[in-house]
Amino acid sequence: MVFIGHHYSIHMIFYRLQRLLFLLLPTGLHSFSTNNLHCIGIRSHRSALLHSFIPSSSFHHYHRLSLHCFSSASASTTMSASTQSYATLSKSLMDDIVDATEPTSERAIDILSALSKEQQQPITIEILESTKLGKVLVKVVKTCKRHKRTSSTTDNQWDEAISTAEKLLVEYKAAADAEAKAASKKKVKSNVAAAQKPGLPSSTSAYKTRLVTQKKEMYKDPPALPPAHITIESKLVKEPKKRNKTTGELTFVAGENKDIAKVLKDFHPNRTPEEVLRAGSFGGTYFRPISSAVTNVHYNPTAVLKDTVQSSWIDGLNKSTMLSSTKYNTSINKYKVKCGGSLGMWESSGWIADSDPTDGSNGTVASTLEDVVPTMHDRYHAGARVLD
Repeated sequence: MVFIGHHYSIHMIFYRLQRLLFLLLPTGLHSFSTNNLHCIGIRSHRSALLHSFIPSSSFHHYHRLSLHCFSSASASTTMSASTQSYATLSKSLMDDIVDATEPTSERAIDILSALSKEQQQPITIEILESTKLGKVLVKVVKTCKRHKRTSSTTDNQWDEAISTAEKLLVEYKAAADAEAKAASKKKVKSNVAAAQKPGLPSSTSAYKTRLVTQKKEMYKDPPALPPAHITIESKLVKEPKKRNKTTGELTFVAGENKDIAKVLKDFHPNRTPEEVLRAGSFGGTYFRPISSAVTNVHYNPTAVLKDTVQSSWIDGLNKSTMLSSTKYNTSINKYKVKCGGSLGMWESSGWIADSDPTDGSNGTVASTLEDVVPTMHDRYHAGARVLD
């Protein structure tokens, strides 16, 4: 063996010995990375075999490489056995093909063939992400093509390696796409189930599903979640008696929660709920039937009017045209114009609370607070207060 001192020839001997051991091992014992053969209990056999062919200095160099591989394998013990098999093969491709000074087409085919036969676990997005196998295969294809171009001999096996790597890339992409599609369907199904439950939406995606299902305008996409649940105090306070004679501004007092007193210093609407409704705000549509994306409840005009409006405020009004019309009527509006945003705009903006789900359902120009949220103002004017 007159060529034993040549660096490249030594590595060829390493490779051919490794390949021989790989082929002789039972399938169940394959670690697939011939640099890691000592990890499966045959270290002494391999060492003895290598010692009989290789000078001690070269052997010690090779042994250090093996120990490095062993350390890398130990660091990945947290992976599942199947994921680690993919990781080992991915590392072999990098070490023996991509980063190797003189990679061989035979070695590339061996590793790629082992990868093709890997059946312990189907390839998944998680495996691809943790092993970087897709990116490694792309590098392998480039490396094989480069060595095919620069090879001094006709080596048709590079074509086989390239073809195998490209085929694996196609298969892995198809598997990842199918998994992502299945996950998307599962998420949609979960969102639909969550969206069908009454009460505040559990997530932004569930809220969006509600809005889409109810065919609402998506002013913000993704939508802003509504405020957290608001609790109304059980005891009512007296209606405001103090009113500025010049501006018409009203002054309110706090209920049980005295912390709100500071906010009330700046809360001075200049119209009562009755004045807002009789002026034809919302073109007669404010109390129309609606389905709320905030609470996922359908609201009937009769029930909502009974709960939020004092009968004296709407005496003499035609309810079907002035309060619960499903079509905006500009002739009813005091200024004979159509204005305001849709319920979907208000809901997707996160402006509607579960305590007053009809707020702003066809809002007018917001010159005063009660123009924007009449049911809240209706109830607030009547004495309702929030605890938080």
